[in-house]
Amino acid sequence: TTTITTTTELPTITISKQSHCKNNENDDNDLSVINATLLLNNLEKQVQQAKKRYQIRKNFGILFVVIFMIFWLLCIPMALSASEDWTYQSSWYYSIQAGFGVGYGSIRVDTHGMELLLSFHIFFGSLFVVYLVATFISWSIERAADKTTKKNRGGEEEGIGKLSLGQHDDLGQQRFFVATILYILVLIMGVLYGSFRENWTFPKSLLFAVSTCQTSGLVSPDINPYKEDAYFNPLFVMFLVLLGVPIWAYKISALSLIIVRYNSNKKRIITVMDRRRDAQAAILRIQDNRKGGGTKSDNANGCSDDDDDGYSQCQIDRFGFL
Repeated sequence: TTTITTTTELPTITISKQSHCKNNENDDNDLSVINATLLLNNLEKQVQQAKKRYQIRKNFGILFVVIFMIFWLLCIPMALSASEDWTYQSSWYYSIQAGFGVGYGSIRVDTHGMELLLSFHIFFGSLFVVYLVATFISWSIERAADKTTKKNRGGEEEGIGKLSLGQHDDLGQQRFFVATILYILVLIMGVLYGSFRENWTFPKSLLFAVSTCQTSGLVSPDINPYKEDAYFNPLFVMFLVLLGVPIWAYKISALSLIIVRYNSNKKRIITVMDRRRDAQAAILRIQDNRKGGGTKSDNANGCSDDDDDGYSQCQIDRFGFL
């Protein structure tokens, strides 16, 4: 019996753990790059869409203002002159005070068609005032935010880096004081008009000026819509309305910004106080651990628990801006 033994040597495959890890790391890095690229592309698309929507809304707002100004200053006065046989200055005065919603009641329309047209006129006039106030508030907030950002960047460049909670100049208060001065000037104009032109008492003249700015129109001026040479009263009151109502809206919006900023600063102070309390507690834990060799704490914020001071030190790092 002959026994034949065949020995076949299989090739040895050596898998390098280091190279395998490097391949995995490269794959992870490539995947991260792909995900980051997709995310950036998605964000860029959202930014472009937001810009288009913003431009459409901006163009719509400008178109609304232009159409209303034409309707307000040309169409309504011409319609009033034609239907009511008023002088153009009286028609112009009536259109402006009605568009702002003042409604003195000095003169009235008698035709049903004009009553219906003025109803739409007053409605769109209120939207116009709301648009102006909203535009001013948005512009004020953006300007204040830009100025605060620039100032904070300048502080960082100079090495200051302090947390400012309203220590910088409050632009809202400056605007409020400017609006108050302008408002007082308008009141003086209204009081002088009522005292010397209408021969009213001081309280009645003051009520006329205040109610004009506030758009209630509790005291009506003497307007003669049929007398050609009676142009001073309607034109002056129209000018007073054009100044007083926007200035009053300016004043109210500036005051609103002050209140909003005060509430925002109050919330920020409360947040900083809470974080300061957590940081102080973390410092106390570190001191206790160093004195008595304290125990480890459970990690709820991704901090390392390899040593007794790890979690507390991580807490301090999280609130390091203090």
